Amino acid sequence: MNLSTESSDDESSQSSSIISTTVFIAFGLCGIIDNGLVLVVVGYSKDLRNATNLLIANQSLIDLMTSVFLLALNLAPGFLTVSQPVLINRFICGFWMTWYPFWMTVTASSVNLVVITFERFYAIAYPVRYRQGMNIKRVASLSVIPWVYGISFSIFFLFLTRIDGQVCLTYVWPNMKLKQVIGVLIFSIQFLGLICIISILYILIAVHLRRGLRGQTDAVNLRERARRNVLETLLIVFVCYIVCWAPNDIYVLNYSLKEHVQLEGILYDVTVLLAFSNAWINPIIYSFRYVKFQRAWKKMFCCRGTEKQDQSNVFSCNLANKNPNRVREAPTGRGSETEIK
Repeated sequence: MNLSTESSDDESSQSSSIISTTVFIAFGLCGIIDNGLVLVVVGYSKDLRNATNLLIANQSLIDLMTSVFLLALNLAPGFLTVSQPVLINRFICGFWMTWYPFWMTVTASSVNLVVITFERFYAIAYPVRYRQGMNIKRVASLSVIPWVYGISFSIFFLFLTRIDGQVCLTYVWPNMKLKQVIGVLIFSIQFLGLICIISILYILIAVHLRRGLRGQTDAVNLRERARRNVLETLLIVFVCYIVCWAPNDIYVLNYSLKEHVQLEGILYDVTVLLAFSNAWINPIIYSFRYVKFQRAWKKMFCCRGTEKQDQSNVFSCNLANKNPNRVREAPTGRGSETEIK
C-alpha cells in the first residue's frame, strides 16, 4: 500500500514537473520573440530614437535576456559529476542551479522601470535642464544602472549553496534569523520600495501636468497629449508589474518567515510563471497603447509596398513637372485625371 502510494506520488510529481518545464520553455520563447521585435522596431524607426524609447529598448533587452536564461535553465538545468573539477561544480551549483542569471535580469527589469519613470518625471518637471543635459551618454549611463543593480543585488544567491557529494543544495541558510531578515529586506526594497518610489514619481508627474495645462495653445496641447500617451502606457506597464510580481514576492516573504515553506512545488512555479509573464506582456502593451510604437510598427511591417508606390507616384509627378508639354488635361468630364503620351 505504501509502495503504490509513493509510486503514484512520484508519477504525479514527475508529470507536474514536465508540465511546468514545458510552460517555462513556451513562455521563454514568447519573451524572446516579442522583446526581439521591440528591439528591431526601435532600431528601425528614427522616430523612436529618444531617451524614453531607448530606455524602453533597454527594458526589452533585459526582458529578452531573462527569456533566454529561462529557456536555457529549463533546457540545460545543469548537473554535477565527480569527473568535473571542483570549481566547475561549484560554479554550476552556485550560479546556474540557483537560477542566478534569471533572478539577476528580473531584478534589473524592475529597477529599469524606476529609471524610465524618473526620466519622464525629470523631462516634465525640468524641461529646460532635460533638453540641455539629456544626451546619448546620459541615456547609456542610466541604462547601465539596472544591470549593475541586478548583478549586485542577486549576488547573495551564490553564497547560499553547498555541494554534498554530487548533490547541489540551494538556499542553505546559516540560521533562521538571517533568513527572516534577508527576506524582509528583499520584500521591502525590491517590491514595496520600488512601488512607493514609482507611485510618488507618478503623483509628482500628475501635479506638474495639471499645472502646465493652463493657458496652453493647441500645438502645445498636441505635444502634451503625446506625452500623456507615453505616461499612460508606462503606467499600465507599472500596474501589470504589480499584478504579476505580487504573488511571487508574497510567497518568497512567506518562505523567509516560516520554516516549512519551500521554494518548490506547483504553487511556487505558478508564481514564478506569473512574474515572468510580465516580461512578455510589456511588448503587447506597447503595441496596443503606445501610438509612436504603433506607427513605427505599421511603417516597418505593413506599409513597405505603400511607401514604394508613394515614391513611384512622387517620381512620376516630378517628371510631369519637369516636362509639362508631355502632359495634357483629359477631356471635359474627366478633369481629375491626367493622360501621359
